[in-house]
Amino acid sequence: GADLCLAMEEMRHQFAVKLPWLLRRAHERMATGIRVGDLMICSEGRRAWVGERALHLGPTDFEVLHRLLAEPELVHGAHELLDLPPTVPQSTAGDRLRVVVHRIRKRLGPTHARMIENVRGLGYRVHLERKDC
Repeated sequence: GADLCLAMEEMRHQFAVKLPWLLRRAHERMATGIRVGDLMICSEGRRAWVGERALHLGPTDFEVLHRLLAEPELVHGAHELLDLPPTVPQSTAGDRLRVVVHRIRKRLGPTHARMIENVRGLGYRVHLERKDC
């Protein structure tokens, strides 16, 4: 028992030492801009553009788009994209996410709306079209 308590105390100390660094790294990652094609999103000012046209996104729309663009081609589920607790039923989370994605696609316009792809039963991803030579 005592050995376990000592090990836990050491782990707690290591975590306390690393926490400021982890928080600083997370903030630095969030403060950078992400560019996918001519779509740009800047988390520092919570702004987004398609080419020269500014996108007017609400807080939820911005967060969802930012998460999708941060890891393109990776499928994100509704609970992850909307930061919902696991107690929210999947059907409710999916309905909420469909509404948010609809608003984002509408603001992106017809040419860029296709970037956000539904992966049936799993969630959404940003699909990057590859151009072969």
